[in-house]
Amino acid sequence: MTVIVRGRVDAGLLTGVATSVLAVPELRGTVTAVNAGAGWFELLGVRVSVDDATLYAGLAGLDALKTGQIVQVHALPEGAGRMRATRVQWMAAASSQRMWGTVRELNRSAMSFKLNGMAVSYGQAAFAAGWAAASLNEGVPVYVMGTPAAGGGAFVASEIRRGHGLPDTTDAPVALLGIVTDFASTQSFMLQGVRVNASNAQITGGPATSIGNGVKLEVAGHMVQGQLMAERLRIRHVPGTGGPVVFEAIGPVAQFQSLSNFRVNGQLANANGSDVKFVGGTASGMRNGVRVRVSGSKVVDGVLIVTLVEFL
Repeated sequence: MTVIVRGRVDAGLLTGVATSVLAVPELRGTVTAVNAGAGWFELLGVRVSVDDATLYAGLAGLDALKTGQIVQVHALPEGAGRMRATRVQWMAAASSQRMWGTVRELNRSAMSFKLNGMAVSYGQAAFAAGWAAASLNEGVPVYVMGTPAAGGGAFVASEIRRGHGLPDTTDAPVALLGIVTDFASTQSFMLQGVRVNASNAQITGGPATSIGNGVKLEVAGHMVQGQLMAERLRIRHVPGTGGPVVFEAIGPVAQFQSLSNFRVNGQLANANGSDVKFVGGTASGMRNGVRVRVSGSKVVDGVLIVTLVEFL
């Protein structure tokens, strides 16, 4: 799931203590087109691509997705009207549909705007969390809930919430996971709509030369005059390479039943495979309270299939 985390971060931008965690899907609605061969599907006017790191719930994969089905999607923006899915969940039904994006072509007299290229009518919408119609401005990120109008008309919003934003404070620490767009050089590219300068960042996960549009990055640094000055950058996925795709959990072992059934930081894990590698300890040392990092390339039905256990 994509989440927004607020809290305190250490000076090295390595660890922190969360004061709030918000998980909100970027899209929820009826699938209107699927091209499994090309690796994408569409809903609510947005083309959603998938990659090797996309997880599915209630679906075996993109091949099992059909037009007319309802899905809830956690995703990262990949450009105008396009997103890259991190999680796709099948739903039997949904009381309302949901979109995330930035307000474009705001028309206050008509009480409408565009979101990801789709026209949205907000004359009947309620505004949450102290917001009002007057709060809408060009370029503001929003979550919109409602229903598509019959006959392909404007999406009729029933509720509008302000989308996530970054701290306005200069030198505020920020960490982002996103898809690179508008790449000019490591000194200038966009991530989640934020201008990033990574010219002096420590880069891991691959060579700096592999960074470009469409690459998934994790970046941490400080905001300076509206720009994120990156100090650490990790390459998470380069399209076409098949990796690196790594899911991991760090923390003390809990609810240990066996190597095939335990949890780390709440994540259910299975480390009973013949190919599991143990570093800094052995399988016999696995017990409740032991601090470990577990990682693997697959999550099946919510279970992390572990290939590496590191004792910390």
